[in-house]
Order: sequence, then C-alpha cells, then structure tokens
Amino acid sequence: MSYRVLVTDYAWPTLDIERKVLGAIGAELIVPKTGNEDELVALAPQADAILVNWNGCTARVIANAPKCQIITRYGVGVDNIAIDAATERGIIVCNVPDYCMDEVSNEAMAMLLAGARRLMLYDRAIRNKTWGVKVGMPFPRVQGLTLGIIGFGRIGKTVAPKAQAFGLRVLVYDPYIDQTEITSRGCTPASFDDLLRQSDFVTLHTPLTPETQGMINERALR
Repeated sequence: MSYRVLVTDYAWPTLDIERKVLGAIGAELIVPKTGNEDELVALAPQADAILVNWNGCTARVIANAPKCQIITRYGVGVDNIAIDAATERGIIVCNVPDYCMDEVSNEAMAMLLAGARRLMLYDRAIRNKTWGVKVGMPFPRVQGLTLGIIGFGRIGKTVAPKAQAFGLRVLVYDPYIDQTEITSRGCTPASFDDLLRQSDFVTLHTPLTPETQGMINERALR
C-alpha cells in the first residue's frame, strides 16, 4: 500500500466502503480502538491523510502527523478540526458540503411540526394518563405562520420549499449571499433582528465559526 489513512472514528457498522474506495488508489486504513486523543497522537505519524467524523482532529494530533497532506470531515462542519494548525502546516482541510441536506431539512421540519402541534406535550400527558385536547391548547394552524431561516446555504435552501409546501411564510437572514438568491426562491430577506421579531419558528443552518457561535443567545431569545 502506498498511502495510509487514519480514520479518527465512524458511526456505521463497518468501513468496507472506505476500504474499497481507498484501496483502489493503494491506500489502507488505520483504525484506532478508542479514538481518544492520546491514541490518535500515537497513530498520527503513520498517516498521509486523516478522515474525521465526530472525534476532533486537534492541533496536537496534527502536530504529530508530519506526513499528512489532507484532513477530510465526513460531514458538513469542520469546527472539530484545528484548521489554523492544519493551515500552518500546509494541510488541506475538506468537508462534504452536500452531506445529509435532505435528512437535516426533514429533521428541521419534523421538529417544527412537532412543536406546532404540541406532540411532545401530548405524548407526556397521555403517558401520565391525562387525555384531552385542552392540554396543549391553543395551537394555531401552521399555514400562514412565519418560519425564519438563518443561514441560506444548501440545507437552508432545502428547508425553504418544504416549509412553503405547508403554507409557511419564509424569512431568510444570510448576509453572505446575493439577496436575489433569496427572493428567487419565494422567500423574503430580513435582518437578523427583524427575522427574530416576526418569526413563529426559527431554524438555524450556519456553520459554527467564531462569528456564529452563540448568535442565538439570551438577547436574541428575548
């Protein structure tokens, strides 16, 4: 084998797909037993590349990976990778920008509908042997209410038509895209504060960065 790829962790039963794909280019996998930082540090010197799922790829791991040329995240976010340390070493950091767009947008809509229809409240009431529609009232019909989408990337854009199909008005806050991109999808651009004031529901689809961390704070919720 020409290359060795360290897999920090994985959430699926086997790594057969990874072995098949990477084996085609002469790469073998290094699979830790625990995935803790000390073990990853010990294995890092062998790695030409690192695949990251939930475990972090810390600066300490990167410092001990002299051969590493690329670090790739299985998912969308890269906040669990020490990007500054990788950049300093000239290591490329990649992600999978279209990962689980449909699944995450469906989850957002499922939570919205569960909240709107008070499903969790009724579930708890029934388990406590309390039966009656008044337990969760009042709950308005979803049609005509407003959903605020913060972050209009791939997932935010996938949420919008699903919300519109339920008759929701959709506001969007994203200062980094052309506002015509929002209006062309039947949504209304809004400032962050206006979106919070007008929305009955808010769904957050931004990457975790120093700028976005804590943006839904006490002030925003008030």
